[in-house]
Amino acid sequence: MKTLIAALGFMLLASPAFAITELSTAPVNVSIGKSASCDFLNLSAKAITVDVIMFKGDGTALTQTQFNAVPPGQSMDLTFTLGSSQLVRCAFLFSGSSRSLRADIGVYDFTTGETMTALPAS
Repeated sequence: MKTLIAALGFMLLASPAFAITELSTAPVNVSIGKSASCDFLNLSAKAITVDVIMFKGDGTALTQTQFNAVPPGQSMDLTFTLGSSQLVRCAFLFSGSSRSLRADIGVYDFTTGETMTALPAS
């Protein structure tokens, strides 16, 4: 009986409802003085918590934050202005289906308001 209960508990923990989903962008080059932004939109029918991490090309984290209880239809972003040219990418971690979130990385010139690059996460 204990074995059956342990097996059922393991199945529940391993089920997709408890799985962490990661969406990640390809790396983009961000030149000096430009800003990179990890953007996402909650497409699900319920509030979700999303961890957003911006990585340098060597895999170290530049910055990260957790957005708690983001309502359905709400978009959020994590923006970082770089002091030197480098490759960056974004990772988005959350519980649920990959269809629950639309995410991308954008590179912006905030002095002109111009969007330089935008790449979707997958």
